[in-house]
Amino acid sequence: MKRLVLALAIILIACGMTKSPKSFDPVPSASHFVLEADVMMANKVSSGLAKGSYQAVFQSKDHIYYLGEPGALLMPNGTRVNGGIALPKHALAPPCHLFIQIGDDSEQARDMRLGALVVALARLEKGRIREFKKDPACIGFMTRIAVVND
Repeated sequence: MKRLVLALAIILIACGMTKSPKSFDPVPSASHFVLEADVMMANKVSSGLAKGSYQAVFQSKDHIYYLGEPGALLMPNGTRVNGGIALPKHALAPPCHLFIQIGDDSEQARDMRLGALVVALARLEKGRIREFKKDPACIGFMTRIAVVND
């Protein structure tokens, strides 16, 4: 019984650190922006955004979330992860912030023999996002982004 309670607590904590895109609203109209080259902006979360197209995928009260192509978020250690940037919808909104979209790591967890609980947790996290809202350097991206309504 203690193991079950511990397992449930771990799952709740892990899922509480991320959000499902289903918890956001759909975008009212399609829009996108294109970065012609990698934009390097060292900050707490990443080293930059990769060149490529970023599509509006969902919105909150204050932001529209633009998801890049796979591997769009450049991390300080050189790896690339799926993610994008949340741009403010109006002047009074909180500033932009980066987010990571979590992939399906369940096969890796299974192959590493991390146990059924870790594999299940990895499956639950697939597609969820982790937001990094307290990152003042994110504003540096704004001058390089020109949103186009489709």
